[in-house]
Amino acid sequence: MKKILGLLATVSLVTTTSAGVISCGDSKEKDTPSTNTKKNLSELSVKQLGEWKGVGDSPTNDEIVKQINEKNKDYNLTSSDVDITTSSLNDLKKGAKLTAKSTSTKFTGSVEVTYTYSKSESAPAPEIQDIADINGYVGENSSTVQLFNLQYKTTVTVKNFKKDTKISTTSSNEEVILVDSYRYTDNGTGVFELNFYPKDWRNPKSGTSKITFKYGNYSSKEFNVNISDKKRTELSIKSDFMDYDGTDIDLNNTDSMPSKEQIYKTIATVNQSVKISENETKKFDEIFKIDDLDFYIKSYNYDDEEEKFIMNVLPLTKLNNQYTFKYFENSAMLRILNPKKNGRKCFNL
Repeated sequence: MKKILGLLATVSLVTTTSAGVISCGDSKEKDTPSTNTKKNLSELSVKQLGEWKGVGDSPTNDEIVKQINEKNKDYNLTSSDVDITTSSLNDLKKGAKLTAKSTSTKFTGSVEVTYTYSKSESAPAPEIQDIADINGYVGENSSTVQLFNLQYKTTVTVKNFKKDTKISTTSSNEEVILVDSYRYTDNGTGVFELNFYPKDWRNPKSGTSKITFKYGNYSSKEFNVNISDKKRTELSIKSDFMDYDGTDIDLNNTDSMPSKEQIYKTIATVNQSVKISENETKKFDEIFKIDDLDFYIKSYNYDDEEEKFIMNVLPLTKLNNQYTFKYFENSAMLRILNPKKNGRKCFNL
């Protein structure tokens, strides 16, 4: 019995001692001090931050902190770590003083940094230039060529043009006029050409339509197209130039088609007297300037009998002109000499 009691006492002693050792180990781990050390701002390696630009008159705290981190690798400073004030230079565009906040867990102390800050020059926004109202006439309701005789074109210029900006055009009264299309007239300069047509070519209507030209999300401009009931005066001109000497257009093998200027000059030369009314006549170039007209090439073929190329061209007045041409009487026949080979035979100038 005594032996059994002695053995139990020994086991109990060993167990108690082991528990005590384990307890001592836990106590030592809890008493270990923290090794976390804050960075002292005064020891910042690169304090000269160089030059940079921003959008404001003075740099923001975020911009200053960003420059410090870019110049000092893995510094990981944030705006919430510091208070930023003017430095001894007394100009925030030249330097700043950073003082660590008491709440910062990563930084202590203070430092002055220097730099040269300037406000960036932002690009001016696109701006649509003023667009003049357009005044036109209904025209001849019985004409079979309303598509041509009633077309009107105008240009729109966008200042500070930005390439690939979406453009839209709308007409408030599509019963009067449609904006058929737009295109660059001089790619890359912000000049656009708008083309207008009546909804019903053979029975155009009078009235006013407000056209809205919108340039992306930047700006928009409105102008009116006013179509009057007044009929345009039909004029007859001399058109078969086969009977006139010195009216051939010589291209000298440099182009396949005559220019608009060459056609205009030839027609004006022959038509020194155009009847306006019973008592009035004028020269062709007094009635129409070159920009008042378009020319539609109806045909352009080689004539075996003449042994020359013959061009059949129709002069067209624009919508805002009070004069027009009698369609079937004014298709001009022009002789074209020495056109460049393999050129196009028919297209609208």
